[in-house]
Amino acid sequence: MTPSTQAAFRLVVLLLLALTVALPANAASPVRMTAATSGQSFAIAKGVPQMIVTTAAFSEIVVGDPALADAWPLTDKSFMVLGTKGGVTGIVLFDKERNVVGAADFEIALHTDRLQEALERKLPDARVDVSSANGSIVLSGVAADQKTIDEAGAIAKEFGGDKVVNTVDIGGGKQVQLKVRFLEATRSANRELGLGWAVQTDGFAVGVGSSSLASGSTPFGEIVSQVLSGGLSVDMVVQALEARGLARSLAEPNLVALSGQTSSFLAGGEFPVPVAGDNESVTIEFKKFGVGLDFTPTVAPNGLIHLNIKPEVSEIDYSAAVTINNITIPGLKVRRSDSTLELRDGQSFVIAGLLTNSRSVSNNRVPWLGSVPVLGNLFRSTAYKRSETDLVIIVTPHIVDPLGAGSSIATPFDRALPGSDLDAFARGNAEVPPDTAAYVAANGASTGGYILDLVR
Repeated sequence: MTPSTQAAFRLVVLLLLALTVALPANAASPVRMTAATSGQSFAIAKGVPQMIVTTAAFSEIVVGDPALADAWPLTDKSFMVLGTKGGVTGIVLFDKERNVVGAADFEIALHTDRLQEALERKLPDARVDVSSANGSIVLSGVAADQKTIDEAGAIAKEFGGDKVVNTVDIGGGKQVQLKVRFLEATRSANRELGLGWAVQTDGFAVGVGSSSLASGSTPFGEIVSQVLSGGLSVDMVVQALEARGLARSLAEPNLVALSGQTSSFLAGGEFPVPVAGDNESVTIEFKKFGVGLDFTPTVAPNGLIHLNIKPEVSEIDYSAAVTINNITIPGLKVRRSDSTLELRDGQSFVIAGLLTNSRSVSNNRVPWLGSVPVLGNLFRSTAYKRSETDLVIIVTPHIVDPLGAGSSIATPFDRALPGSDLDAFARGNAEVPPDTAAYVAANGASTGGYILDLVR
Protein backbone atom coordinates (compact mmCIF):
# COMPACT_ATOMS: atom_id res chain seq x y z
CA MET A 1 0.00 0.00 0.00
CA THR A 2 1.52 3.27 -1.10
CA PRO A 3 1.73 6.26 1.23
CA SER A 4 -1.00 8.05 -0.71
CA THR A 5 -3.25 5.00 -0.45
CA GLN A 6 -2.58 4.73 3.26
CA ALA A 7 -3.48 8.39 3.74
CA ALA A 8 -6.70 7.95 1.79
CA PHE A 9 -7.58 4.85 3.83
CA ARG A 10 -7.01 6.72 7.10
CA LEU A 11 -9.30 9.54 5.90
CA VAL A 12 -12.06 7.10 5.01
CA VAL A 13 -11.80 5.39 8.41
CA LEU A 14 -11.98 8.71 10.24
CA LEU A 15 -15.05 9.78 8.25
CA LEU A 16 -16.81 6.48 8.93
CA LEU A 17 -16.01 6.75 12.63
CA ALA A 18 -17.33 10.31 12.71
CA LEU A 19 -20.54 9.32 10.96
CA THR A 20 -21.01 6.41 13.36
CA VAL A 21 -20.54 8.39 16.52
CA ALA A 22 -22.29 11.58 15.40
CA LEU A 23 -25.91 12.07 16.50
CA PRO A 24 -28.76 12.67 14.06
CA ALA A 25 -29.85 16.26 13.59
CA ASN A 26 -33.00 15.80 15.67
CA ALA A 27 -31.43 13.54 18.33
CA ALA A 28 -31.63 14.40 22.02
CA SER A 29 -28.63 15.21 24.18
CA PRO A 30 -26.61 12.19 25.40
CA VAL A 31 -27.65 10.56 28.67
CA ARG A 32 -25.17 8.79 30.99
CA MET A 33 -26.00 5.28 32.16
CA THR A 34 -24.07 3.80 35.08
CA ALA A 35 -23.03 0.21 35.59
CA ALA A 36 -25.88 -0.41 38.05
CA THR A 37 -27.97 -3.46 37.27
CA SER A 38 -31.29 -2.05 38.61
CA GLY A 39 -33.03 1.12 39.74
CA GLN A 40 -32.31 3.18 36.61
CA SER A 41 -35.05 4.61 34.42
CA PHE A 42 -35.05 7.03 31.51
CA ALA A 43 -37.80 8.80 29.62
CA ILE A 44 -37.31 9.22 25.89
CA ALA A 45 -39.51 10.76 23.23
CA LYS A 46 -41.14 8.60 20.62
CA GLY A 47 -39.41 8.88 17.23
CA VAL A 48 -36.46 10.90 18.58
CA PRO A 49 -33.07 9.08 18.68
CA GLN A 50 -31.45 9.14 22.11
CA MET A 51 -27.74 8.50 22.69
CA ILE A 52 -26.81 6.64 25.90
CA VAL A 53 -23.25 6.80 27.26
CA THR A 54 -22.24 4.04 29.70
CA THR A 55 -19.50 3.91 32.34
CA ALA A 56 -18.65 0.28 31.64
CA ALA A 57 -17.72 -1.34 28.35
CA PHE A 58 -20.25 -3.75 26.84
CA SER A 59 -20.43 -6.02 23.86
CA GLU A 60 -24.13 -6.93 23.55
CA ILE A 61 -27.49 -5.13 23.93
CA VAL A 62 -30.79 -6.88 24.72
CA VAL A 63 -34.10 -5.03 24.39
CA GLY A 64 -36.97 -6.41 26.46
CA ASP A 65 -39.76 -5.51 24.00
CA PRO A 66 -38.43 -4.88 20.48
CA ALA A 67 -41.88 -3.65 19.44
CA LEU A 68 -41.43 -0.57 21.62
CA ALA A 69 -37.80 0.39 20.95
CA ASP A 70 -34.74 -0.37 18.86
CA ALA A 71 -31.14 -0.17 20.16
CA TRP A 72 -27.79 -0.51 18.38
CA PRO A 73 -24.21 0.07 19.61
CA LEU A 74 -22.07 3.00 18.55
CA THR A 75 -18.92 2.19 20.56
CA ASP A 76 -18.17 -0.17 23.41
CA LYS A 77 -19.41 2.55 25.81
CA SER A 78 -22.30 4.12 23.90
CA PHE A 79 -25.43 3.05 22.06
CA MET A 80 -28.46 4.60 20.42
CA VAL A 81 -32.11 4.03 21.42
CA LEU A 82 -35.11 4.87 19.20
CA GLY A 83 -38.62 4.57 20.64
CA THR A 84 -41.16 3.36 18.09
CA LYS A 85 -44.25 2.93 20.28
CA GLY A 86 -45.45 4.28 23.60
CA GLY A 87 -44.81 2.11 26.64
CA VAL A 88 -42.07 0.88 28.99
CA THR A 89 -39.35 -1.61 28.12
CA GLY A 90 -36.07 -2.69 29.68
CA ILE A 91 -32.58 -2.73 28.14
CA VAL A 92 -29.74 -4.91 29.51
CA LEU A 93 -26.04 -4.64 28.60
CA PHE A 94 -23.61 -7.62 28.65
CA ASP A 95 -19.83 -7.75 28.40
CA LYS A 96 -17.79 -10.39 26.54
CA GLU A 97 -18.05 -12.80 29.50
CA ARG A 98 -21.85 -12.52 29.44
CA ASN A 99 -21.86 -10.55 32.67
CA VAL A 100 -24.49 -7.85 33.17
CA VAL A 101 -22.76 -4.48 33.19
CA GLY A 102 -25.85 -2.25 33.01
CA ALA A 103 -29.66 -2.36 33.07
CA ALA A 104 -32.35 0.31 32.89
CA ASP A 105 -36.05 0.85 32.12
CA PHE A 106 -36.94 3.15 29.23
CA GLU A 107 -40.33 4.87 29.07
CA ILE A 108 -41.25 5.87 25.53
CA ALA A 109 -43.55 8.89 25.62
CA LEU A 110 -44.90 11.21 22.98
CA HIS A 111 -42.74 14.13 21.93
CA THR A 112 -44.57 17.05 23.58
CA ASP A 113 -42.04 19.87 23.23
CA ARG A 114 -43.31 20.96 19.82
CA LEU A 115 -46.91 20.77 21.03
CA GLN A 116 -46.06 22.92 24.06
CA GLU A 117 -44.46 25.51 21.79
CA ALA A 118 -47.48 25.47 19.46
CA LEU A 119 -49.91 26.03 22.34
CA GLU A 120 -47.86 28.89 23.77
CA ARG A 121 -47.68 30.49 20.33
CA LYS A 122 -51.38 30.11 19.37
CA LEU A 123 -52.91 30.53 22.85
CA PRO A 124 -50.66 33.03 24.65
CA ASP A 125 -53.26 33.94 27.30
CA ALA A 126 -53.83 30.33 28.40
CA ARG A 127 -51.65 28.44 30.86
CA VAL A 128 -51.69 24.93 29.39
CA ASP A 129 -49.14 22.29 30.35
CA VAL A 130 -48.49 19.24 28.16
CA SER A 131 -47.43 15.81 29.40
CA SER A 132 -47.67 12.22 28.25
CA ALA A 133 -49.11 9.15 29.97
CA ASN A 134 -49.69 5.64 28.58
CA GLY A 135 -49.29 6.82 25.02
CA SER A 136 -51.78 9.68 25.36
CA ILE A 137 -51.27 13.44 25.44
CA VAL A 138 -52.47 14.99 28.70
CA LEU A 139 -53.39 18.68 28.80
CA SER A 140 -53.64 20.44 32.16
CA GLY A 141 -53.75 24.01 33.39
CA VAL A 142 -56.14 26.96 33.29
CA ALA A 143 -57.87 28.76 30.41
CA ALA A 144 -60.19 31.74 30.29
CA ASP A 145 -63.16 30.07 28.60
CA GLN A 146 -64.45 26.85 27.08
CA LYS A 147 -63.62 28.02 23.58
CA THR A 148 -59.91 28.21 24.46
CA ILE A 149 -60.05 24.73 26.01
CA ASP A 150 -61.60 23.32 22.84
CA GLU A 151 -58.94 25.01 20.70
CA ALA A 152 -56.17 23.51 22.86
CA GLY A 153 -57.71 20.06 22.44
CA ALA A 154 -57.96 20.49 18.67
CA ILE A 155 -54.28 21.51 18.44
CA ALA A 156 -53.26 18.52 20.57
CA LYS A 157 -55.17 16.13 18.29
CA GLU A 158 -53.05 17.31 15.37
CA PHE A 159 -50.01 15.94 17.22
CA GLY A 160 -51.39 12.90 19.04
CA GLY A 161 -54.50 11.92 17.12
CA ASP A 162 -57.50 10.91 19.19
CA LYS A 163 -55.40 9.97 22.23
CA VAL A 164 -55.81 13.32 23.99
CA VAL A 165 -56.90 13.77 27.60
CA ASN A 166 -58.01 17.37 28.13
CA THR A 167 -58.14 18.31 31.83
CA VAL A 168 -57.79 22.08 31.40
CA ASP A 169 -60.08 24.01 33.76
CA ILE A 170 -61.74 27.37 33.32
CA GLY A 171 -60.18 29.87 35.72
CA GLY A 172 -59.64 33.54 36.22
CA GLY A 173 -61.46 34.08 39.53
CA LYS A 174 -64.33 36.09 38.00
CA GLN A 175 -67.72 35.83 39.69
CA VAL A 176 -70.98 36.45 37.85
CA GLN A 177 -74.22 37.48 39.55
CA LEU A 178 -77.39 36.67 37.60
CA LYS A 179 -80.54 38.63 38.39
CA VAL A 180 -83.56 36.77 37.05
CA ARG A 181 -87.22 37.81 36.93
CA PHE A 182 -89.94 35.24 36.16
CA LEU A 183 -93.10 37.08 35.07
CA GLU A 184 -96.44 35.64 34.01
CA ALA A 185 -99.24 37.60 32.34
CA THR A 186 -102.57 36.79 30.76
CA ARG A 187 -103.50 37.56 27.19
CA SER A 188 -105.90 40.30 28.37
CA ALA A 189 -102.95 41.98 30.03
CA ASN A 190 -101.22 42.00 26.68
CA ARG A 191 -104.01 44.05 25.19
CA GLU A 192 -103.92 46.58 28.01
CA LEU A 193 -100.19 46.88 27.92
CA GLY A 194 -100.26 47.87 24.24
CA LEU A 195 -102.09 51.12 25.02
CA GLY A 196 -100.38 54.40 25.83
CA TRP A 197 -100.98 58.12 25.82
CA ALA A 198 -99.32 61.00 24.03
CA VAL A 199 -99.67 64.76 23.97
CA GLN A 200 -98.55 66.68 20.91
CA THR A 201 -98.45 70.42 20.30
CA ASP A 202 -96.79 72.52 17.64
CA GLY A 203 -93.33 71.00 17.20
CA PHE A 204 -93.34 69.35 20.64
CA ALA A 205 -94.48 65.87 21.70
CA VAL A 206 -94.56 64.04 25.02
CA GLY A 207 -95.49 60.37 25.38
CA VAL A 208 -95.29 57.37 27.68
CA GLY A 209 -95.04 53.76 26.46
CA SER A 210 -93.41 52.06 23.50
CA SER A 211 -92.94 53.97 20.29
CA SER A 212 -95.17 51.59 18.31
CA LEU A 213 -98.34 50.28 19.96
CA ALA A 214 -98.66 46.53 20.10
CA SER A 215 -101.75 44.76 18.90
CA GLY A 216 -103.83 42.44 21.03
CA SER A 217 -102.14 39.41 19.48
CA THR A 218 -98.61 40.58 20.26
CA PRO A 219 -96.87 38.24 22.76
CA PHE A 220 -96.30 39.68 26.19
CA GLY A 221 -92.56 39.02 26.01
CA GLU A 222 -92.19 41.07 22.83
CA ILE A 223 -93.90 43.99 24.49
CA VAL A 224 -91.57 43.79 27.50
CA SER A 225 -88.60 43.69 25.13
CA GLN A 226 -89.80 46.86 23.41
CA VAL A 227 -90.19 48.62 26.76
CA LEU A 228 -86.70 47.57 27.92
CA SER A 229 -85.15 48.68 24.63
CA GLY A 230 -86.55 52.15 25.31
CA GLY A 231 -84.08 52.60 28.17
CA LEU A 232 -86.22 51.73 31.21
CA SER A 233 -84.64 49.61 33.92
CA VAL A 234 -85.82 46.09 34.58
CA ASP A 235 -86.95 46.85 38.14
CA MET A 236 -89.00 49.80 36.97
CA VAL A 237 -90.81 47.74 34.35
CA VAL A 238 -91.53 44.88 36.76
CA GLN A 239 -92.85 47.19 39.47
CA ALA A 240 -95.08 49.04 37.01
CA LEU A 241 -96.61 45.82 35.66
CA GLU A 242 -97.22 44.38 39.13
CA ALA A 243 -98.68 47.65 40.46
CA ARG A 244 -101.35 47.67 37.74
CA GLY A 245 -102.06 43.96 38.05
CA LEU A 246 -100.92 43.25 34.50
CA ALA A 247 -98.39 40.61 35.56
CA ARG A 248 -97.40 38.62 38.57
CA SER A 249 -93.90 37.73 39.62
CA LEU A 250 -93.29 34.00 40.07
CA ALA A 251 -89.72 34.28 41.42
CA GLU A 252 -86.84 36.75 41.55
CA PRO A 253 -83.66 34.77 42.31
CA ASN A 254 -80.20 36.32 42.45
CA LEU A 255 -77.56 33.69 41.77
CA VAL A 256 -73.76 33.89 41.88
CA ALA A 257 -71.35 31.47 40.21
CA LEU A 258 -67.66 31.40 39.40
CA SER A 259 -66.71 31.66 35.76
CA GLY A 260 -67.05 28.21 34.26
CA GLN A 261 -69.10 26.79 37.16
CA THR A 262 -72.83 26.00 37.26
CA SER A 263 -75.32 27.48 39.70
CA SER A 264 -78.91 26.27 40.15
CA PHE A 265 -82.14 27.47 41.75
CA LEU A 266 -85.50 25.84 42.52
CA ALA A 267 -88.59 27.39 44.12
CA GLY A 268 -91.17 24.65 44.30
CA GLY A 269 -91.08 21.13 45.62
CA GLU A 270 -90.73 17.44 44.87
CA PHE A 271 -93.36 14.70 44.67
CA PRO A 272 -92.74 10.95 45.01
CA VAL A 273 -92.94 8.59 42.06
CA PRO A 274 -92.79 4.79 42.56
CA VAL A 275 -90.32 3.03 40.27
CA ALA A 276 -90.19 -0.74 39.75
CA GLY A 277 -86.93 -2.38 40.75
CA ASP A 278 -85.41 -5.83 40.76
CA ASN A 279 -87.20 -8.82 42.31
CA GLU A 280 -90.56 -7.04 42.14
CA SER A 281 -89.32 -4.36 44.53
CA VAL A 282 -90.49 -0.76 44.36
CA THR A 283 -88.32 2.26 45.00
CA ILE A 284 -89.30 5.89 45.30
CA GLU A 285 -87.88 8.66 43.16
CA PHE A 286 -88.70 12.33 43.57
CA LYS A 287 -89.56 14.60 40.65
CA LYS A 288 -89.01 18.33 40.94
CA PHE A 289 -91.58 20.96 40.06
CA GLY A 290 -91.86 24.72 40.38
CA VAL A 291 -89.65 27.53 39.12
CA GLY A 292 -86.10 26.34 38.41
CA LEU A 293 -83.00 27.69 36.76
CA ASP A 294 -79.52 26.40 35.87
CA PHE A 295 -76.90 28.74 34.44
CA THR A 296 -73.22 28.51 33.59
CA PRO A 297 -71.34 31.79 33.02
CA THR A 298 -67.94 32.16 31.39
CA VAL A 299 -66.13 35.51 31.43
CA ALA A 300 -63.99 36.12 28.35
CA PRO A 301 -60.78 38.18 28.48
CA ASN A 302 -62.54 41.02 26.61
CA GLY A 303 -65.22 41.29 29.31
CA LEU A 304 -68.02 39.49 27.45
CA ILE A 305 -70.11 37.13 29.57
CA HIS A 306 -70.90 33.86 27.82
CA LEU A 307 -74.11 32.45 29.34
CA ASN A 308 -75.72 29.05 29.08
CA ILE A 309 -79.08 29.36 30.84
CA LYS A 310 -81.79 26.73 31.33
CA PRO A 311 -84.98 28.11 32.96
CA GLU A 312 -87.99 25.91 33.68
CA VAL A 313 -91.47 26.46 35.11
CA SER A 314 -93.55 23.38 35.89
CA GLU A 315 -96.70 22.54 37.85
CA ILE A 316 -98.50 19.35 38.84
CA ASP A 317 -101.22 18.35 36.37
CA TYR A 318 -103.70 15.76 37.62
CA SER A 319 -105.48 15.74 34.27
CA ALA A 320 -102.46 13.86 32.92
CA ALA A 321 -102.23 11.51 35.91
CA VAL A 322 -101.60 7.77 35.56
CA THR A 323 -103.02 5.16 37.95
CA ILE A 324 -101.03 1.95 38.47
CA ASN A 325 -102.00 -0.58 41.15
CA ASN A 326 -104.28 1.96 42.82
CA ILE A 327 -101.41 4.47 42.92
CA THR A 328 -102.08 7.76 41.15
CA ILE A 329 -99.03 9.46 39.67
CA PRO A 330 -99.69 13.04 38.53
CA GLY A 331 -98.23 14.52 35.38
CA LEU A 332 -96.40 17.80 34.91
CA LYS A 333 -97.05 20.88 32.84
CA VAL A 334 -93.61 22.11 31.87
CA ARG A 335 -92.34 25.22 30.13
CA ARG A 336 -88.62 24.90 29.53
CA SER A 337 -85.97 26.79 27.58
CA ASP A 338 -82.26 26.32 26.85
CA SER A 339 -80.39 29.39 25.57
CA THR A 340 -76.76 30.30 24.93
CA LEU A 341 -75.69 33.91 24.34
CA GLU A 342 -73.12 36.58 25.11
CA LEU A 343 -73.79 39.82 26.97
CA ARG A 344 -71.90 42.73 28.44
CA ASP A 345 -71.96 43.48 32.16
CA GLY A 346 -75.39 44.91 33.03
CA GLN A 347 -77.12 44.14 29.74
CA SER A 348 -80.53 42.42 29.87
CA PHE A 349 -82.28 39.99 27.60
CA VAL A 350 -85.78 38.51 27.54
CA ILE A 351 -86.86 34.91 27.00
CA ALA A 352 -90.48 34.79 25.93
CA GLY A 353 -92.97 32.82 23.88
CA LEU A 354 -93.62 30.15 26.53
CA LEU A 355 -97.42 30.20 26.19
CA THR A 356 -100.01 28.11 28.03
CA ASN A 357 -103.65 27.73 26.95
CA SER A 358 -106.31 26.15 29.14
CA ARG A 359 -110.08 25.83 28.71
CA SER A 360 -112.66 24.56 31.17
CA VAL A 361 -116.46 24.16 31.12
CA SER A 362 -118.50 23.65 34.29
CA ASN A 363 -122.23 22.84 34.50
CA ASN A 364 -124.31 23.50 37.62
CA ARG A 365 -127.93 22.45 37.94
CA VAL A 366 -130.67 21.90 40.49
CA PRO A 367 -131.24 18.19 41.12
CA TRP A 368 -134.21 16.71 39.24
CA LEU A 369 -135.42 20.08 37.98
CA GLY A 370 -132.33 20.66 35.88
CA SER A 371 -133.00 17.43 33.98
CA VAL A 372 -136.49 18.41 32.82
CA PRO A 373 -136.51 18.93 29.02
CA VAL A 374 -136.81 22.54 27.87
CA LEU A 375 -137.75 23.91 31.29
CA GLY A 376 -134.60 22.43 32.79
CA ASN A 377 -132.55 25.23 31.20
CA LEU A 378 -134.07 27.55 33.77
CA PHE A 379 -132.56 25.50 36.59
CA ARG A 380 -129.00 24.97 35.35
CA SER A 381 -126.05 27.15 34.40
CA THR A 382 -122.96 26.64 32.26
CA ALA A 383 -119.66 28.46 32.85
CA TYR A 384 -116.95 28.59 30.20
CA LYS A 385 -113.48 29.67 31.23
CA ARG A 386 -110.48 30.22 28.96
CA SER A 387 -107.05 31.11 30.26
CA GLU A 388 -104.02 32.09 28.18
CA THR A 389 -100.81 32.93 29.99
CA ASP A 390 -97.44 34.04 28.67
CA LEU A 391 -94.24 33.38 30.62
CA VAL A 392 -91.45 35.96 30.35
CA ILE A 393 -87.97 35.57 31.83
CA ILE A 394 -85.78 38.67 32.17
CA VAL A 395 -82.09 37.99 32.82
CA THR A 396 -79.36 40.51 33.73
CA PRO A 397 -75.75 39.38 34.43
CA HIS A 398 -73.21 41.36 36.44
CA ILE A 399 -69.52 40.75 37.13
CA VAL A 400 -69.09 41.13 40.89
CA ASP A 401 -66.20 41.13 43.35
CA PRO A 402 -66.38 39.92 46.97
CA LEU A 403 -66.02 42.30 49.87
CA GLY A 404 -62.63 42.67 51.43
CA ALA A 405 -61.66 40.91 54.64
CA GLY A 406 -63.21 42.57 57.68
CA SER A 407 -65.77 44.55 55.66
CA SER A 408 -69.23 44.86 57.20
CA ILE A 409 -72.45 44.62 55.21
CA ALA A 410 -75.05 47.29 55.90
CA THR A 411 -78.53 46.14 56.87
CA PRO A 412 -81.82 48.06 57.28
CA PHE A 413 -81.49 47.67 61.08
CA ASP A 414 -78.19 49.56 61.33
CA ARG A 415 -79.92 52.92 61.75
CA ALA A 416 -83.43 51.86 62.79
CA LEU A 417 -85.00 49.04 64.78
CA PRO A 418 -88.62 47.84 64.86
CA GLY A 419 -90.53 49.66 67.56
CA SER A 420 -92.22 48.01 70.50
CA ASP A 421 -95.98 48.00 71.10
CA LEU A 422 -95.56 51.11 73.27
CA ASP A 423 -93.68 52.91 70.49
CA ALA A 424 -96.21 51.87 67.84
CA PHE A 425 -99.51 52.54 69.67
CA ALA A 426 -98.61 55.23 72.20
CA ARG A 427 -95.97 57.23 70.33
CA GLY A 428 -96.89 56.33 66.75
CA ASN A 429 -93.34 55.25 65.87
CA ALA A 430 -93.03 52.08 63.81
CA GLU A 431 -89.24 52.32 63.98
CA VAL A 432 -86.91 53.70 66.63
CA PRO A 433 -83.20 54.58 66.48
CA PRO A 434 -80.79 51.99 67.91
CA ASP A 435 -79.13 52.40 71.26
CA THR A 436 -76.90 55.47 71.00
CA ALA A 437 -74.05 54.07 73.10
CA ALA A 438 -73.97 50.84 71.11
CA TYR A 439 -74.12 52.76 67.84
CA VAL A 440 -71.16 54.99 68.83
CA ALA A 441 -69.16 51.98 70.01
CA ALA A 442 -69.72 50.16 66.73
CA ASN A 443 -69.32 53.09 64.33
CA GLY A 444 -67.07 55.51 66.22
CA ALA A 445 -67.82 58.84 67.79
CA SER A 446 -68.60 61.87 65.66
CA THR A 447 -68.82 65.60 66.28
CA GLY A 448 -71.93 67.63 65.62
CA GLY A 449 -74.26 70.26 67.03
CA TYR A 450 -75.65 73.67 66.30
CA ILE A 451 -74.20 77.15 66.05
CA LEU A 452 -76.34 79.83 67.62
CA ASP A 453 -75.62 83.36 66.50
CA LEU A 454 -77.30 85.84 68.87
CA VAL A 455 -78.05 89.30 67.54
CA ARG A 456 -76.60 91.98 69.78
